[in-house]
Amino acid sequence: MPKDDWEEKKFKGGTVLKRLGSYRATRADQQREFERLLDLTRTDPTSLESIIKEALVNPKGGNFVVGMALSFISEEAFARLIDSVFLDLAALRGNVVAEIIVANASLQFPQLLHPHLPTIFENWPTQRWAWRESGDTSLEFLRGIAGSPQEPPQTRRNALLCLLETRTEAAFTSAIELAQLLNLSYTVEAFFLDVGYKLPGRQLYNSEPLHLTFEPGYFEQSSPDWSERITHPTWLFPRTGPACRFGGTDSGQCDLCKGPLHHLLTFPGALLRLSGPSPLTLSTCLSCLGWVKAPLFYRHSEDGRPVPLDAGDAEPEFHTGPLKETLVHIDATPARWRWQDWELSDSRQNLHKVGGYPCWVGSAYYPACPDCNKRMRFILQLDSELPTADGDEWKWGFGGLCYAFWCDKCWISSFLWQYL
Repeated sequence: MPKDDWEEKKFKGGTVLKRLGSYRATRADQQREFERLLDLTRTDPTSLESIIKEALVNPKGGNFVVGMALSFISEEAFARLIDSVFLDLAALRGNVVAEIIVANASLQFPQLLHPHLPTIFENWPTQRWAWRESGDTSLEFLRGIAGSPQEPPQTRRNALLCLLETRTEAAFTSAIELAQLLNLSYTVEAFFLDVGYKLPGRQLYNSEPLHLTFEPGYFEQSSPDWSERITHPTWLFPRTGPACRFGGTDSGQCDLCKGPLHHLLTFPGALLRLSGPSPLTLSTCLSCLGWVKAPLFYRHSEDGRPVPLDAGDAEPEFHTGPLKETLVHIDATPARWRWQDWELSDSRQNLHKVGGYPCWVGSAYYPACPDCNKRMRFILQLDSELPTADGDEWKWGFGGLCYAFWCDKCWISSFLWQYL
């Protein structure tokens, strides 16, 4: 499309969506249109709302761009889109774009969905995230469904899971009682872990996440896909938090492969209200973690440095070097990005963070401390495609996430990764 035609038609969502969703368009054609759509996020984000509304009417044309566009619209525009969905819900049942809007709203602006929670349960009963931060306002509604013998078992189970997502003390008490009625007592612990709690209600993550913001130029990947990724708002936080060492090597040695430990992050433990050493150094063996053994555990000394607890004689399939060393800032996360999801981020969002609720790739898993046997607390998450010291890109498994955990009583850290 010539530039003049683009300027004339760029606000007509149908034109953009048809080209993006066309099966006859080449990958290069779609990439060019996608880059032009990305340009709108910088030059005229207000036009994105009309593109998303067009996608609601024509969900077959380029609906895969909607998730990206939703990250750049204002809260007011998001509220109008939600109104459009619920004012015409009968016509939009089964509409994939409507589902994408609700799913993203439940992460970015869950409060906008709270007036519609009963309707959401009726139409999207598995959409549990919408109930986050809703308090006890829907407690009786969900209790009534979960406790009703007249409701199908799966409907009652869905109500129980939505109840847990509210994360209130009253909801947890009710969930334990209802699990017994539903003969789910054997799985209720897994349900609690899924929302980040250990029975009967000990929180296993910090409520307020802190994102890692990297130095300009740290990511040197030249592919167009990477340029899309760094334009997302979660990559553009102000870098005003504490500057901390990231990547490089550690002075310690892996007791499995006898290679050097790889340094991940050294940061003030006080940022997460840890009572252990500060600063706290998190290091592991990239050659062994997940490939030879997982999770891996480390005991920390008074100065915060790790000493491996996993010993043996292992020969990794491959020996790798460290991540590229740099300084990162640990910045407070804006409320809009407190909740994130690995799948919905679609490799565009910054998922590198300290604290907050983890973005599980698979099922929630909090290791037990090898000393006290209590579930450890989540403290760090790192995404794939971090640059390595030798100029390559590091992937956790085949593109997943790495998680770090901490026992504040025993000063032990633990690491594992997940991928699909």
